[in-house]
Amino acid sequence: MSSAQYPKLSYTSYVLGVLMVLFFLSTMDRQIPNFLVGPIRHSFDISDTKMSLIQGSSFAILFSILGLPLGWLVDRVSRRNIICCGLAVWSLMTVYCGLASDFWHLFIGRMGVGIGEAALAPAVYSLIADYVEPRKRGRALSIYFLAGSLSSGLSLVFIGYLLGLGGKLAQSLPLFHDREPWQIGFIIAGVPGLIAVPFVLLIREVPRRANSGGLVEQTDSKSRFQEFFRHMGANRRVFISVYGSFVFLQFGLMAAYAWAPSFYVRKFGMAPGSLGFILGFLLAGVGFSGTALGGLITDRFAARNRRGGRLLIPCLACAAIVIPHLLWPMVSNRVLSFVLFGLAMGGTSLAYSTAPAIVQDIVPNRMRGKAVAVYMLLTGLSGYALGPTAVAMLTDHVFKSDAALPYSLIICLAPAALIASILAWVGLRPYLNLRMNLIGSLTASESANEPQRISAT
Repeated sequence: MSSAQYPKLSYTSYVLGVLMVLFFLSTMDRQIPNFLVGPIRHSFDISDTKMSLIQGSSFAILFSILGLPLGWLVDRVSRRNIICCGLAVWSLMTVYCGLASDFWHLFIGRMGVGIGEAALAPAVYSLIADYVEPRKRGRALSIYFLAGSLSSGLSLVFIGYLLGLGGKLAQSLPLFHDREPWQIGFIIAGVPGLIAVPFVLLIREVPRRANSGGLVEQTDSKSRFQEFFRHMGANRRVFISVYGSFVFLQFGLMAAYAWAPSFYVRKFGMAPGSLGFILGFLLAGVGFSGTALGGLITDRFAARNRRGGRLLIPCLACAAIVIPHLLWPMVSNRVLSFVLFGLAMGGTSLAYSTAPAIVQDIVPNRMRGKAVAVYMLLTGLSGYALGPTAVAMLTDHVFKSDAALPYSLIICLAPAALIASILAWVGLRPYLNLRMNLIGSLTASESANEPQRISAT
């Protein structure tokens, strides 16, 4: 199929831009509690372990589990409509978090955010894969990931600003008189998502395409999970390597994001406002750089069929961040700690930017939504549910001191990065073989019996 059959570049750029804004908003909304550990603990009088449930487990429970049925829907119905509904739900629930009056109300609100955001990744990955040619797919997905890399950092800047703004709003606006600054932060953060809903409705659904770029019949996209699990079983070495590597990468990433702000407050006595700007711009800068580099090289690795293709990138990047993760929580110089933390997060962003393309590489078109859903289930439980809680439980129940947070971070972060690298290394050759087999078999099938074009909705 020719590239002329893809949507025009101008319209594809609009769609990609809107989806990037949504990724920015989703990342910001899910990361808000990480910078508000102190204020929320003070308001509700809770421990690090309970706070970690707000940061991770409450969000991850339904975010991970609902990915499976939503992945099934992605392969059957309008992906645009799924994204729109998810956006409305998580934005409203973020506002609800700002109205929480106790721990359990906030816990329920975070569960609601997870419900809405579970719809985003499976639908977006599948949609982008059908908007661009296969040779540009990795680049397009990496560009989309740039929004998440930026928002992970800039959301901290935004929250730091809101902490100061919240007190002023509480004094000047009657609506906020009985709200804490951190509650006002949640409320304001949820509003942009509601404003973005009409822009999502302008996105058109497009025909579904196979891994080689050829169109597939609509009925062919409606496969069952049993078929996907049979595909996983037949290629279990590849899936264990790919999913396993990103599971451990996500575990370390979420543990670091959840507790780095508290670490710098506790160890170096930094004020939350100034920390928000420093840590936020640092994360935004290294996240952008790592993801941009991933976008530049991921398709080159795939096109040249190097040993392991795209999977070689997370293999090397995860190995490179082991030493920085060992050092940044321990050094006594604040600037050096920030530098080492930035290196670790930059390498993580580089590795993580390849995930969408790699997951798409190992399944046929009709299984893309399901592959992403299972990926979200595994990385959601390991990252959002286990990462923050593992660090908190070591601090509270093993070391029994808030001052021991650096040791908890080292124990969780460095081994996770090393295991992620090893798992990726083991799967390099099997991954490349499966990817090439899928491209070859689908190309032969499409040449023999070219299906009809599906009308866009």
